[in-house]
Amino acid sequence: MIKSLAVVGQFLLITAVSIWSQNLSASSSGNQNTLPTIVLPNDINFESDTSGYGAARDSIQQTLGDVPSLQQLCTLSTQVSRDVYKYQQENHISMYTVPADTVYGIPSETNTYEMIKAYCRLLSFGVPLSGKMPNLIRTRAITDSTSNRILPKKPGTGAIENDRFFFLGGGPFIYKRELEGGVAYKDLQGRAEARYTCDVSENTEFSLRMMRRFAHVRFDVQTGPPCGSYDSGPQSVRGIGSLRHVLLDRVPAYLITKQGVVPAEMVSITKKLFYEDLCVSNMPTVEFGCAQPPNGEILAIYIPYDSVSLEKCIVKKKGRLWTADLNGDGFPDFAGVSHTFAGSSSDTMADIIWYVNVNGKWRIVDTASEMECS
Repeated sequence: MIKSLAVVGQFLLITAVSIWSQNLSASSSGNQNTLPTIVLPNDINFESDTSGYGAARDSIQQTLGDVPSLQQLCTLSTQVSRDVYKYQQENHISMYTVPADTVYGIPSETNTYEMIKAYCRLLSFGVPLSGKMPNLIRTRAITDSTSNRILPKKPGTGAIENDRFFFLGGGPFIYKRELEGGVAYKDLQGRAEARYTCDVSENTEFSLRMMRRFAHVRFDVQTGPPCGSYDSGPQSVRGIGSLRHVLLDRVPAYLITKQGVVPAEMVSITKKLFYEDLCVSNMPTVEFGCAQPPNGEILAIYIPYDSVSLEKCIVKKKGRLWTADLNGDGFPDFAGVSHTFAGSSSDTMADIIWYVNVNGKWRIVDTASEMECS
């Protein structure tokens, strides 16, 4: 099965790159700003896995998924790791004594490495991404007694009339990124900014697909170091363990805080090519930049697909509940309900459900739980 996926995936991506090259050559004789239009192959479906609170992850992910071909790269990279491990065992090579970027000449390794390079180059030209658009609103409503008890009973019809937005649940699952080597982070204009990352909430899995809402998104796709593994050592394809998609055209975002909303921008999305069987998140890491860092906790991140005015936004927080009224009409549009649960490593582990008010009814829009490490 894996071998057949590798062959099909390689053929589809090479075909896409071939078409892209032809389009690029044809456009070079005309308008230099014309970008090639590429339709990449569809995603490989995720395995069925029903998450908590009744949200079926498989049905959601089949709709949202990842950028076409990226999930294929993850599948093929995993096969490369198995092939390299087998080769090392057969030739008595210790995985810890050879450089991570060692070239073994295994067919799956060579093919997948070339596909990764093609993928990186393809996205640098602003390829309009194909596929279904994100709709994060879960079909099920309130599913736990705490939310049922403390959410506003009659929220009224608020500002959210459709699914034209992206949402990431926040604190305590958004972290301020520490400076690297004491050097300040800079935005695209060279101005200093603070950086924040999120890699726990469920919607991070859908952040790349969300880019399809924005025409001709261009990425500088950077390669990351090998992924860790408890049993099989570092995992990589010639030293590549992840892909960091840095936005060359940043997407505006809003940080929802107790003091109100703070303008920000999406900076990058990092996706691992391998599953790490360690006490770390395997969700994509979404990074944001902010010129004026908020004083308090970031409760959520809101990315509307259309122009909005949030000057009248009112945020309230009391105990386990916070609400955000985006346009100040007196009806809350988003809410977050905090829970705690007894885990194997602690008796008070964090768990949050975020809701959106759709036509006067609360619907789950994101979830997150603190990771257990035992």
